[in-house]
Amino acid sequence: MRIPGMRALPKHKPADTIGHLPPVSSIAPLPEPAEVQSLRAEIRQIEDRFTSFIDSESESIFCYEPDMPIPVTLPAREVAQWFLNSKLAVANKTFARLRNEVDPQVFIGRPMRELARENLDRVASLIEQLIESANKRQGAEVKQMQPDGSIRYALSNAHLVQSNGCYTRLWVILRDITEQKRLQAEHEALQIQLRQAQRMESLGLLAGGIAHDFNNLLVVIENCAQFAGDDMESNPAEARESLRQIEDASARAAALVRSLMAFARPSVGAMRTVYLDSLVLDLTAMLRRLIPARISLTTRLLSSNAIKADVVQIEQVMVNLVINAVDAIDDVGEITIGTSNLDPSPRQRALYPWVQEGPFVRLCVTDNGRGIAPDVRTRLFEPFFTTKPEGKGNGLGLSVVWGAVKRHGGFVDIETGEDAQGTRFCVFLPQAPDRGVQTTPVPLFADAPLGSETILVADDHELVRNVTKDVLERAGYKVILALDGEDAIRTFSEKQAVIDAVILDAIMPKVSGFVAHEQIRQMRPNVPIMVASGHTRDVFPEDWPFREGSTLLSKPFRSEELLRALRALLDAKRG
Repeated sequence: MRIPGMRALPKHKPADTIGHLPPVSSIAPLPEPAEVQSLRAEIRQIEDRFTSFIDSESESIFCYEPDMPIPVTLPAREVAQWFLNSKLAVANKTFARLRNEVDPQVFIGRPMRELARENLDRVASLIEQLIESANKRQGAEVKQMQPDGSIRYALSNAHLVQSNGCYTRLWVILRDITEQKRLQAEHEALQIQLRQAQRMESLGLLAGGIAHDFNNLLVVIENCAQFAGDDMESNPAEARESLRQIEDASARAAALVRSLMAFARPSVGAMRTVYLDSLVLDLTAMLRRLIPARISLTTRLLSSNAIKADVVQIEQVMVNLVINAVDAIDDVGEITIGTSNLDPSPRQRALYPWVQEGPFVRLCVTDNGRGIAPDVRTRLFEPFFTTKPEGKGNGLGLSVVWGAVKRHGGFVDIETGEDAQGTRFCVFLPQAPDRGVQTTPVPLFADAPLGSETILVADDHELVRNVTKDVLERAGYKVILALDGEDAIRTFSEKQAVIDAVILDAIMPKVSGFVAHEQIRQMRPNVPIMVASGHTRDVFPEDWPFREGSTLLSKPFRSEELLRALRALLDAKRG
């Protein structure tokens, strides 16, 4: 059918009338213009430079591209899922080497879901965080499972590329930090060992003074006990006074033991808010035992503000600074421990960039001994650096001081007299934002709650076992005794129907109080149990307290403490 007004197309001639055309394969390609050839060469040169650059890097560098651009308006969760399906577009040799391959091309085109070495949920979370961080994120630590099952750690620097309102690719640079983390863990373990070694070295200096004090306390206890017995009938008032002196000497001995154990045991880093002045006062009595009689120790406490601190580490700082001051005094001298409220100066804040803004408190230990030469001052806090003769010091004291103070967000400043006489070490510590608690124990009321329940008491020390029985029976309780943890389990099994609560010593032969605690709880899950211990918490199981209805009582304890703790335990169950 012909369309009106349109001419008919001429008919084609048969092929044989057109003539013979050469085959396409024999047609020579047209030469590219010089401009195109130059452009291709420039592109190849750029690609070569880029490839040689990323292959020269020790970091793993790679890029993923989605099958199609992803709109930036999508929720971050959806964008992350899209990228999990994206394909690897670029990778360097380090990327391949970490996967036991030589040529990165074997991975090109494979999806992120297949190549990701971390948990996919973790990868998706990192991409979401990347979007929330304006598409750039540096320093995120990732953990990668290797083909042999080992774990390697890396720091990730990532960048999401945007174009025309869409995400088009994800660039990632991974720096392997496995070795650094291993060295850091070893360094931290060594620091703990060094602090403990320094602590034990200080204990050697304390041993003589501690023995002297205990002997004095024993003199008081033994003689007052004899006086009380002699005066019981003839002079009751004198007998009561002798008993009061025994009680006071026992309390002093208990405080001495607590201070010694807290100092000797490694700290677990528990931070609590305490008044600095109170902390210094509590430690002063023990510090005096470090100092020869020829050297006086005075305190000037003017702070009245609190710090948040690991108390054991701050005590270690004070002990090390006092020992250092003692070593600087050749003959008669004086050491002063002072506190004040003083903020770091702009110069100090510039020198120690980790110091945060806010109020500080200052602890100073001053001596009038030999000063510090300028060339020595710059090395004072180096581990194992010491100016003492061989065998007189290990060079750990001041390095321990510096490490502990820095962990608390503070620093140490040193002042030396112009005539090379006298030195002041000043420790700056951030002030706690809230009120502190006094470190001295709060006295208990004399009246104690009574009871009538039946209590199982297990302690391998006969005197402690019997005195606990006497205290409980005087308060109205009925008592069943067990000789150790094994006996406690057996006795509870036989008499659990009449037992209302259990008191266990923590450390006993055969079966410890903690093991007995668990086995008794298996027989009766809701029975109230108290564990009494004179040890620090580093001997406790990690999951202590095991569950509700368990409590800890520290030894030595007064009768009021025992009765109040027991009453609270029983009443809690009843409530």
